Amino acid sequence: MNDLELSSNVYKFSILDSCFFIFLTSVQFFRVDLFFGKAGFILSPALLASFALIYFFVLSRSFTLTKYIKVYFILVVILLLYSTIRVMPLKDALQLKRLVLFSITTISSFIGLIMLDRSKRIESLIFNTVRLSTIFYVFLSLIQIYFFVRGQHYGYTAEPFSFIELYPRTIGPFLPRLTGGFIDPNVCGYYFTFFCFLSFINEKLRSYRLLFMLIVVFTLSRSAIAALFAAYFLLIGLNIIDDFHLLTRVRKKTLKLLAALVLCVSVLVYSVSGKLFSFIGTALNARLSDKGSTNIHVNLYDLAFNELSNNMMALIFGKGFSTSFIYTRDIFGDNKYGNFHSEYVTFLFETGIIGSIIYALFFLVPLFQLIRNRKEIKYANVLIAILFSIFLQNIFYQQYMFFYYWIIIAYLWYQTFSSRLKVSI
Repeated sequence: MNDLELSSNVYKFSILDSCFFIFLTSVQFFRVDLFFGKAGFILSPALLASFALIYFFVLSRSFTLTKYIKVYFILVVILLLYSTIRVMPLKDALQLKRLVLFSITTISSFIGLIMLDRSKRIESLIFNTVRLSTIFYVFLSLIQIYFFVRGQHYGYTAEPFSFIELYPRTIGPFLPRLTGGFIDPNVCGYYFTFFCFLSFINEKLRSYRLLFMLIVVFTLSRSAIAALFAAYFLLIGLNIIDDFHLLTRVRKKTLKLLAALVLCVSVLVYSVSGKLFSFIGTALNARLSDKGSTNIHVNLYDLAFNELSNNMMALIFGKGFSTSFIYTRDIFGDNKYGNFHSEYVTFLFETGIIGSIIYALFFLVPLFQLIRNRKEIKYANVLIAILFSIFLQNIFYQQYMFFYYWIIIAYLWYQTFSSRLKVSI
């Protein structure tokens, strides 16, 4: 390779690294549409960045794959092939649009896995990504608080800009659920749960841990809060099993954490004390009434299992990729985003037992490796806690169409298998 070729290759990789960083910091902007709502789909920053990432990755040509990345690639190919097969017979053109998005999302995660594996400054990359993402979240949340304080927070007021949603969701008129660019408070809570556990791996992020936890708490997302603390206490338990002498130190840290959380919650309660009982009644009614979220979840699960129980072929092969919105119209009307509000129920309904097994392998492969070599793999307990948090989140939410979700999966594979030898291709 001559000097000109070498310079060109380095230049391409430099652009590729920049594209990857931009992609990582853009995955939280779900509610930003660079087409200003004038196209048939939302052009989010993450989608645009993924195009650039894929393009420059293909141009680079020279890269290395480890054995575990090859396994990941094979799983992606099998999942996409099966999803493509299960689109037929086509029931709605929207299925094809979602299949394309799903393909771009999973392929981007494969490229992201390669980029993580080849990075020489992984800690700096992760730290800068998390810090910039947090800054964006805080900035957009402050704007949302501004609109909430102005009193225009009922969700019916027109957005101030056509390309981004800035009015926060609320529980009654009392508490804003800040999203900071995310699609909804649940997703915001899930992403910052991941950030929280990253702080156990990346030394520079440790001072941010309490902030990440507080952001999750103030999303008021039941599933996010439950997943965070259940996984956090699992991590503590695993660490104590490995070293019982940690018990004394853990007690002190846990007490400090609980004290900080109690203080913040107390300030929150005091700020709404005049309307506290009304707020509690509104919140409970929203959850438990006939039209509440809890009852809707139950109705959705009943609908899915009733459809599958009467059709053995559908149970095995599914009703068709991205058909949930068609079968949930009795509950959500013509909402094209209608789904069963559970990753497991949705995947089983759309792709059957076969598709669910293929999808589960993305989690079972690293989990098996972590359990088998927990003593040898660095941060194994943290990675198990992240997997457990995802398992809990997916009981009541659907994430498989989101860029950030597949980046988290890719990171779990990288951190679990990164000690493997590289094989050039």
